[in-house]
Amino acid sequence: MLSSLAFPARLRRVSVAALFALTAAALVLSGHRGEPRAAAAADVFRVASGSYVGTGTARPVSVGFEPALVIVKRSTHTVRFVRASGMTASKPFGSSGAASDGVIDALTDTGFDIGTDVGANKRGSIYYWTAFGAAPDVMVVGSYAGNGTAIEVTTGFKPALVMVINSQRDQNVTLRFGDQTGDASVFGASASAATRHVTALTESGFTVGSADDVNESGETL
Repeated sequence: MLSSLAFPARLRRVSVAALFALTAAALVLSGHRGEPRAAAAADVFRVASGSYVGTGTARPVSVGFEPALVIVKRSTHTVRFVRASGMTASKPFGSSGAASDGVIDALTDTGFDIGTDVGANKRGSIYYWTAFGAAPDVMVVGSYAGNGTAIEVTTGFKPALVMVINSQRDQNVTLRFGDQTGDASVFGASASAATRHVTALTESGFTVGSADDVNESGETL
């Protein structure tokens, strides 16, 4: 089962950025809107969702385009797994935990590959997925080097949502929404507020504090 939406980049600037390297990834959504115009194929932000039944055997899942970020959830579990382009494994989203192999094995030109791990492919279980595609000025992918002190990360637009994922360490997924005040973020595993993480959303990106989840010194995020 598959459903898909495509938004012209300037008609609905819902912007996504995955800032990542081996240890982290970030998803940024922007609520900016511009003037309507005809959209070229490469100038469209795409999001699709669907489901599949696990077989226990590694296989591809088609989404209809090349995704830059995929989230998969088993119907009977609360934990989701996320993988962005550039990441080398999947990260639990909904609980703290290290990156896992054999879940979302790869992002491909037409979708993503799942491995044999029960996080994405237990025989007979139903899984739900959502895939986000990149587009110029809509989805931004990059990285930054952690230094343990405050950093401003440039995305090229004012984001409405930032998701930071430490992909290789046993850390929480961190979220920051546009209507949050102060320097508080929330964890993907709970609604608990966390300071020193994503401390602000700016006109051109976001700032991160000194917490290891988002700014571990010597790591690339």
